Amino acid sequence: VILSPLFVSLCGFYVLLIKRDPNEQLGLGKEIQNIFKISFGPTYGNKIVIYILRGVFEFLWSLLFVIPGIVYHYSSYFAFQLMCENPNLKPTEALKLSKKMVAGNRGELFALDLSFIGWNLLSVLTFGILSILFVNPYYLCSKAYAYEQLKAIAISSGKLSQYDFNDFSDY
Repeated sequence: VILSPLFVSLCGFYVLLIKRDPNEQLGLGKEIQNIFKISFGPTYGNKIVIYILRGVFEFLWSLLFVIPGIVYHYSSYFAFQLMCENPNLKPTEALKLSKKMVAGNRGELFALDLSFIGWNLLSVLTFGILSILFVNPYYLCSKAYAYEQLKAIAISSGKLSQYDFNDFSDY
């Protein structure tokens, strides 16, 4: 639970990584330092809350039967990325936005996860070394590209607007 904001921020880091200018020099040490700063900064509490909420809701839906738990897992697939990209969002709003964004595309996300089964089996054979060096970064980048694609589709189709990603409760 204490390190969950680090995982949430790592998901957000990959979204920023794919958005950056490819010609820009990437200072890996500086970027890793920024991940720790962002992870344990002012949004630390919200990141813990969204991590716990997602896990609890997924568990509760799985108690009904396995299928509702899987459906909820894919409904909240991009909640972490949304929290990182829009730090003013409340955790429940991020879960709702993720559900709207993913609506109608759960099958594609399931296929994305299935495509990594072979890599995960190879990771087991290397005692996790392959996972740390290659599979997890590859998976998180793929997930970030899917996030950007589905966000653009949701905005262009009218499911969501750019205003859905901003918190105007302070105004």
